[in-house]
Amino acid sequence: MAGYLFYSVAVWLVVRRLAVLPAWSGPVAHGIDLAVVSLVTWFTAGPGNPVFVLYCFVFLMAGFRWGLAETVLNGAFAVAITTAEAVMGPGFTGSDADIVRLGSRGALLLLLSGMVGYLARAQKRAQATAREHARAAEREHVSHELHDGVIQTLLGTRLQLAALRHRTDLPADVTGTLDGLDATLRREVTTLRVAMFDLAPVATALSLRDSLADVASRFHHATGINTSIECDVQVAATPETTHGLSRILQEALVNVQRHTGATQVRVRLVEQDGLQLTVEDNGQGFPFDGRLSNDDTARLLQLGPRVLIERVRALGGRVTIWSTPSIGAQIQVVLPLSGRVGPAVAGLTWSTTA
Repeated sequence: MAGYLFYSVAVWLVVRRLAVLPAWSGPVAHGIDLAVVSLVTWFTAGPGNPVFVLYCFVFLMAGFRWGLAETVLNGAFAVAITTAEAVMGPGFTGSDADIVRLGSRGALLLLLSGMVGYLARAQKRAQATAREHARAAEREHVSHELHDGVIQTLLGTRLQLAALRHRTDLPADVTGTLDGLDATLRREVTTLRVAMFDLAPVATALSLRDSLADVASRFHHATGINTSIECDVQVAATPETTHGLSRILQEALVNVQRHTGATQVRVRLVEQDGLQLTVEDNGQGFPFDGRLSNDDTARLLQLGPRVLIERVRALGGRVTIWSTPSIGAQIQVVLPLSGRVGPAVAGLTWSTTA
């Protein structure tokens, strides 16, 4: 125990000094924790001693470092270790009483690991939700500041320029300069509105179809780009899936406005090998001609929309991009189907040009 105490102090000092720990440090430290507890139970009259509850410490660390599955796996390791210690110990006779005690101890360890893992996962999800709500509130605050401050100032400046352009005593070169300033202000207003659109939180309280339609509608009002959306899904998606797909669509539409010069965007969601979201535009395309997918990750990250691709990969999905320069591009995202199948519902078709 003295050696383990010395090891714990050393680890604490290293953690304080290093800003980023290497990836192998967590599994190695956890292995040492598991080994120390196993040795403690072995040298304290075997696993029949109540000291075996020290495995709770190992479960807590597994829940802190990873999640439910890894914590339950540690519980299975603990059961295997305590069983081996009991069978090899001098007091084990193989009687029914020994078997019952061994089984009860194993069940208790698995139950403890499952409870700790479940609570750890719930805590991490609650923290992630709180962080997301805080980020959403901050984005909404910035969006309101842009709308009520900078954008209103730019619109007021455009009105003043319009009043000047209607004067008949201005030289032609001054009128041309005013027209150029007005065009610049109009572009900047559109850019800020797209930034507001990108900052705005998605409506995860809505269904998946309605959330995507809300994103498409806000994009059209922010940019004036004709946008149509078709949804043909019969799955009640989880809030995580709804949020993830809505943010992916938001990112794809922002990319369309900023980089493609498109005038039309078509969005389609279907159930095919999962949830398949397709965003197609008539802009200038990506800087390649053909098809890129997850099979060529390096080129995909180099030539495609990196933020969108990384968001899809974090959700366990895959991305395929078709591009024809000067004609348009199509981004197809497929996420694993996560939700419950609901009753048959009518598909959604919505268009700004209808």
